[in-house]
Amino acid sequence: MSDDKRTISRGGRGHTAGYSQTTVRCPDPASKITRELLNLYRDKFQYESPDAANKFLQDVLDFAEKHHAGNTDTRESNHTAMDDVITNIQDGKPGYKRNSASKLIADILAISETHTA
Repeated sequence: MSDDKRTISRGGRGHTAGYSQTTVRCPDPASKITRELLNLYRDKFQYESPDAANKFLQDVLDFAEKHHAGNTDTRESNHTAMDDVITNIQDGKPGYKRNSASKLIADILAISETHTA
């Protein structure tokens, strides 16, 4: 997980986020991962679209359910993720360019997390 600080609108104290918010109790061991997932969701919501953010959440949930059921091979998902990263670099998508690689960095860190898990 990345420790980099993003400038992502979160709402609260006089600021309104573009999405509804709620408070949920989270087990302490899962807190760091949950916060990182929320930051990635916010990043997608702010810099791409609400649809991209919702797709991200669905993809994460689908993967988690398969992993919980023992139906995933992380090498296969890493291969697909790397293909997506390479395509995004080749297409010159925002966040994957030489001078602005924020999304590339986030994707590589996510892949490295699944590789070491």
